[in-house]
This record gives sequence, C-alpha cells and structure tokens, in this order.
Amino acid sequence: MSNEQMKYAIDCSRVSDSRNAGDTHERQEEQSKLVKLRVESQYNCKIEIVKTFEITKSATVAFEIQPLLEPLKFCEEWNKNNPDKRIEFAFFRSIDRLTRGGAVIYGQLTALFAEIGITILDAWGVIGTSKINTLEYLGVDYKWSIYNPSFVNQLITAEGAKDSVRISLSSMIGAEIKYVRMGYSVGPSHVGLRNEKIDTSSGRRVVEVPDEHSKHFNWFKMMYEDSASRNYSNEEITTRLNQDGFLTPKTKIHDKTDPNNIIGFKGGIPLDVEQMLRYRENPIYAGVNVEKWTDAANHRTTKREEYKALKLYSPGFPGLVSTELWNAANKGRWEIIENGAEVFVVRDEGFSPHPRRDDIETVFPWKFFLDPNCRQPLNAYDTTKKNGKKYGAYGCHGPHRAKKFGKHYFRVTTKEMDKTVKKFIKNLKFKDEVIMHWKKYLIEEWNSMLLKAKKKSQSTQEKVTELEQIEIMWREKFKWASTQEGFRTIEEELSKLAIEKAKALNNREEKELKALDVQTAVNFCGYFFENMEDLILGHSNPLKRGAMLKVIFKEIPTYTELKEGRAQLEDCVEYIATHKVRKSNVCDPTGIRTLDQEIKSLLLYH
Repeated sequence: MSNEQMKYAIDCSRVSDSRNAGDTHERQEEQSKLVKLRVESQYNCKIEIVKTFEITKSATVAFEIQPLLEPLKFCEEWNKNNPDKRIEFAFFRSIDRLTRGGAVIYGQLTALFAEIGITILDAWGVIGTSKINTLEYLGVDYKWSIYNPSFVNQLITAEGAKDSVRISLSSMIGAEIKYVRMGYSVGPSHVGLRNEKIDTSSGRRVVEVPDEHSKHFNWFKMMYEDSASRNYSNEEITTRLNQDGFLTPKTKIHDKTDPNNIIGFKGGIPLDVEQMLRYRENPIYAGVNVEKWTDAANHRTTKREEYKALKLYSPGFPGLVSTELWNAANKGRWEIIENGAEVFVVRDEGFSPHPRRDDIETVFPWKFFLDPNCRQPLNAYDTTKKNGKKYGAYGCHGPHRAKKFGKHYFRVTTKEMDKTVKKFIKNLKFKDEVIMHWKKYLIEEWNSMLLKAKKKSQSTQEKVTELEQIEIMWREKFKWASTQEGFRTIEEELSKLAIEKAKALNNREEKELKALDVQTAVNFCGYFFENMEDLILGHSNPLKRGAMLKVIFKEIPTYTELKEGRAQLEDCVEYIATHKVRKSNVCDPTGIRTLDQEIKSLLLYH
C-alpha cells in the first residue's frame, strides 16, 4: 500500500426538506462510501474526502440558483489555493441528488465540473468514467471524437428525475384540487377557523370549522356585527378591535432561494383598515370559497366583477358568520348570491374604488334636483376663470337634451343653490309622533349598547386579574433565581406585564366613561330632531348631506318647487314656512355634543 497515490474528493448529499425521513443525509453518505471504495480499487489510490456537503435545498430551480453551485465554487477556490492537493472527484448517491432540473441543467453542471478537472461519480453506476475515441484506429483524436458512452444515458436519467417531480406533483396537487372542489380543506386554516377531521362519504377528510376558543373568532364576530350595524366607520371598527387587543397572526418569512431558512417574522401587529377590509371581504368566513382551485371563473364586465364560488363541505358549520350577516357587513361592496346549487360572489354595481373627478375637485351634492323645464337631473359645471378661481354651477342645456326635450336653458350657481337648500331645510320639521317613536327606540338601543359596554368592562377586568396572577407567579420565582441572567429575565417579564396591565386598565376606564345617562342621550338626539339644519347640513361629507336630504322626498322636486316650498315630502316630515328653529338647552357648553358623537351616528345610520 506504500505505492498507493493519494487523491482528493468531495462528498455531496442533498435533501429537499430536513423533515424528509425517507431520504436523509446519513443514508446518502453511506452509499457514497461505495463510490469511494470503487474508485480506490480502480485507480489503485487512496481517497481523502476534503469536505462533505450536506445540502438541504430544492434542486427544481433555475440554473443560477442550483444548490450544486456551492460545492463547485468551493472546488474552484480549493484547487487554486492547493495545486498539490487538487480535488479530482465529486461523489453523489445518484443523479437526482445532483439536480432535478433536467438534461439541460445537468449538462451545464457537469461541463463546469469538467472544466476544473473534476469527475462526477454516483453510487448507482449510471455515470461511467470510460471514454472512447472514434478515431483511435487511425491514431488521431479530436475533441469531438472523444466521448463518454454513458453520457446519453446520464441525460435520460437526469430528464427522468425532472419528470418524476412533475408526476409526483401532478398526482398530489391533482388530488388536493379534487378535494377542494368537493368542499374540503387543504393546507393551513384561515385566521379564526381551524381544520378538523370528520367522517364523510369520501372517508375521513379535513374541513374548516369556526375556532370558537380562539380570540380571533370573537374579534371577527364583533367586526361583522359592527359593520352590519352601520354605527361605526371602518376606522372606528379597526380602532375598537385594536383596543380589545387584536394582533395579526405571526408567521415566518422563508428565504426564497432556501425555503428551509427562516429569515424573519411578519405579523403580530395591530390591525389597519386595509387588512380589516381584507378579512371582512373574504367569503370564506361565510362558508364560501372562491380560491383558484375551486374553478372560480372571474367574469369581468364594465360595471361589476363576478366570481363563481363553492360552498364548503361543512355540515353543521355554515361558516363563522351567516351569509345574511356577511352581506350586511359588506353592503355596497360585495354580495353572496345563492341560486340553487350555484353560489356567486358579486361586486356591487354601485361600487367604485376611485371617486369621480367632480367629487374630487368640486363637490356638487344637490345634482339630484330636477330642471324645471325637462324634469331631468341637473348637470354640474366647474368653470375656472382667468384669475384661477373656480366657479361651480348647476344647469341643464346643450344639444343632447335639446334634441330630446326641446331647446331650453337653465342655470343656477352653487352659491345660490346652497342658499335655497338651506332656507328650505330651516322650514322642515319631524312630526311629533315620529319624534316620540324615535325616542322610544333610542332608549331601547342605548340600553342595549350600555349592556354590551358593561360586558366588555367585565371582560377587561378578568384580563387584569389574569395578569395580576401571572405577576404573582413571576415574583415567586425571585426566590429561586440564582444567576444574574435569571434576575434580568424575571425583571423583563414583570416590566412587560406592567405595561399590559396599564393598557388593560386604561381600556376599562374608557369603556366605563362611555356609560352616559340615557336621558342625556335622549335630550341630545332631541336637539337634532328639532333642528334638521344641523342634522343634515352638519355632516362633514357633502355627498352624504345630499343623500340624507334626498330620502325625505316622495318625489324629487324641481329647483322651482324646492325654492317655493312645494316639494312632496315623506309622511314623517312636514314643511312649515313659519317654523322657527328652537335652540335646545342640551347643546350646552359642557361639551356633551362634542363628547358623544356615537349618539349622532346611531341616529343617522339606523
């Protein structure tokens, strides 16, 4: 053995996932030892393994991020720095451990190893080392005349390794798509839901059901109920959820090139309005699935989007909320429509994510009034003079209307229109029986709101008690702490508990402050019943002022009828030309009107 020559090599093993128990690095390295013994016998040498590479990455990727490029780079640097100990061999168990990118990528990789003088060998014997010169009988050779007779077989095996991925994925993903279209769940559950195995006609299958023991379940119920009630804006709903402790789920961020490498975390933060809308508009919470695997066809027209959906297989579990509550919460944006066995999720016709140009630059809230000549809705005009100032007006003229209704002309400035509307509203009054009915309803609704606030306060107190118990537990641990690091850890935990406890106490105090006297609420709302000018014109959104005024008319009046007080009103409202505004003493300087805007919201949106 003293005449044996020393040669150097690397050993490579690769698995796509560290959780794969069927094909581990240890098993591959045991089979690679057979290659080492075979080479030692063939070349009458001794092989020293310079480095063993244990790669945990997928090889079904582009050439630029192939996992084998890492050992290739190592070999290049080693041979450059150690000319007397050049690496000559690279051992693998089989070609599919080298790459699953197919024949093209396999050919590129083997060519790069060959350029630096390294021969790739596998334990399964597919890669041969013998080379044949087709012109050997003439005593000459060229690059093209020397070839490896096993290379064609290598390419076929490499392409087969790529095919096996497609076959496996087609079988697995195809079965999952089939189960999804049957209404079953595949993959992780959505927030607020959980996966549960049940017995079905197709065997034991996984379905999504509401996770009643999770905090997100209660938060989502509150989100849908608050949205459906129309008492709160999207911003207020988001704030209420965050005050109750809502945090988005915390998930891992994986490296794109190495899915097993966790590079960070996302989530675990308070909710924002955009995320709240994504949760609320997801039909999965009403037991309806629109994901791609359900064959949810997306039909787009000029005004609406329509998705063919699928009901989840959930006997006894229709969803976290009912279809009716989901539709009420998403009114004006989305609607679930069931037509026999078919289910559709339809975008509301009136929804527009981008406001019109008129609504951005100059708002015209009174365009619904009619022209006295043709009784058609007025147009709005926004004219910019030479001095740069804009002058708005309402009018009705032009060839498109003259052709249909005859030539006519009508125009009134926005200033004059606002003056006319304000004068008309000053003479409006709710009938006495309507005011009595609303006061009775308000008392009942207000008491219901106070009851909910009381329950919230009790829930917060329970959380405070729980934090106090945890604090006592950590203080007890001081007796057993023996190191400086232990004391520091306990102090950090106590500091976190103190912050959480302070937040919980603050939330409880805010909820208790909201419990105003019901008579104060009734008197406050009575002011707006008796002063419709503040009720309608007091809204900050001009478009909502127009919407509120519009609902009091039986028939939309012309501008002349509005100005003369001859508009036909709903039965709950009356027009009194001599009506004088009575300033109620409940709008006093104590700040009640500013303090409790929730009462006004309750009145306007019920």
